[in-house]
Amino acid sequence: MQSIVHSEITILKKSKFQAHYVPLHHKSEIPEILNILQDDKNIRKSTHPHMYAYIVNSHIGDVGFSDCGESGAGSRMLTLLQNMKLENVMVIVTRWYGGTPLGSARFRIISGVVVEVLKKAKVI
Repeated sequence: MQSIVHSEITILKKSKFQAHYVPLHHKSEIPEILNILQDDKNIRKSTHPHMYAYIVNSHIGDVGFSDCGESGAGSRMLTLLQNMKLENVMVIVTRWYGGTPLGSARFRIISGVVVEVLKKAKVI
């Protein structure tokens, strides 16, 4: 498996968000990717370690997401990837809850770190 690219950590009202990108060729790789991220002690301490979305082959519907307790996050990430017409990608966002509800602002941060990591990985 190729190495995982990480975004910078973005902070809003003490909540921290970080995106991770990895090329994905089959959804069977997902558990291994999540296990690698879980090996990071800081990610293990997060409240939402693995909000993710992936597209392997959009033409056959090989797409998916997980909210990891952050309702609506995964589907919004998937929509972002679909709008960019990306294939063979997986993005994961980790959130460390800071104690203050962020409302819909959390989705802007999640989308922002996803775009940042895709640029850093030279996918977009």
